[in-house]
Amino acid sequence: MLVLFDRLRSQFPERLLDLQVWTRGRAYEVFQPAPSEPHQSDTSKPRYSVGCIEGLLQAITMEVLHQRTQVDLFAEASSYLPELRPAIGTSASDRLKVVHLLAHATGFHSTNKAIIGDWQQVLEHLRTKGASFPPGTVCSWNGLGRRLLEELIIRVTGKAMSELTLTTIGELGVFTQAERRLESSSEDIMLELDELARLIRQAFRHGGPAARLLTDRGASIPVIRHPVSPRSSYPIAYASGLAKYSSGLWGQNGIGPGYSLAIRFTSDLEDMIAIAAAVPPLARDLVISLVETTISGAVPVQARGPIGSVIGCDWQEVAGTYVADDEEFIVVELGCDLLLCSVWRGPELLARLDLRVTNGDILVADPRWSSFQVEFFKHPESSVACLTLGQVTYIRSV
Repeated sequence: MLVLFDRLRSQFPERLLDLQVWTRGRAYEVFQPAPSEPHQSDTSKPRYSVGCIEGLLQAITMEVLHQRTQVDLFAEASSYLPELRPAIGTSASDRLKVVHLLAHATGFHSTNKAIIGDWQQVLEHLRTKGASFPPGTVCSWNGLGRRLLEELIIRVTGKAMSELTLTTIGELGVFTQAERRLESSSEDIMLELDELARLIRQAFRHGGPAARLLTDRGASIPVIRHPVSPRSSYPIAYASGLAKYSSGLWGQNGIGPGYSLAIRFTSDLEDMIAIAAAVPPLARDLVISLVETTISGAVPVQARGPIGSVIGCDWQEVAGTYVADDEEFIVVELGCDLLLCSVWRGPELLARLDLRVTNGDILVADPRWSSFQVEFFKHPESSVACLTLGQVTYIRSV
């Protein structure tokens, strides 16, 4: 592990690198402050704005509220938000449970514009767009579920979700700081990496308030139905706000001001990785992969390899235009034994991904896309072809 740490210091000179690893009773740490930061004393460690890792913290909070019978995770969300039933229809309302809101499994797509407006704008978006999938069947990343959950929590408790999360963290024995977000009534949660690790151990230990998320197989909803990409940095499933990765580890990622963060841990909590670094998310995920390989002693995965598959579809019939929200779409074309995928945002071409179809309908791509995951599958109700890229699922236009 120390050899790897020396390698990382040389790889990211004069950049923030805060990496802590716990494995089988031993702890390892490398801390390299950014040059512009004041000198840290031996007892002082930086706190980080956790970003999207807050979704994991909210999952812990919701488990606590469920155990206190303040919120029933398995009740229909419309039982707390009755306006949802006329907005999304009886069928979707009957299937949309509170537990789906943090798991990106509402069945609805949304744009940022739809979720930052007032409550009536959110309801209007739901009325006009309609469900893309039956709630609880497909994970497709967007912020709509968290927006619905925030409204639900305020009505039930009279408090903001961020306030309840801070309270829960404190009750689990972890000291936190909070900073008011600009132009917002909510707060950024600030944690040291070892505080984050201590919180994970307290919440997910045997008998802990969130242990169910690790042990209940029914708690996870798939992002990818047939994971084949060993290097993917995207979640393959969500259990509430807790993500599961192809490596078998659990955790969540976050972005702070000028740095990216991540936490990973095994189900038995014996192995854990926490990182904050002034590098892009892809570089952060590469560091995590190197640490995982060092811990396990496994042979590093070659860059060229499978990144996805075609499930239940004839790959020669998946060509078309795939849409999720009003902003991005993917055009899939056939070329010999290739699927040519062009990702667009309006008139702007964002990326072109050429997928070679191999035996068993396994998809292989250029090594530069090795951290991605792709999957074609049939819609659970209509059987229309769907495409998951990263952790967003698109539906082919018909």
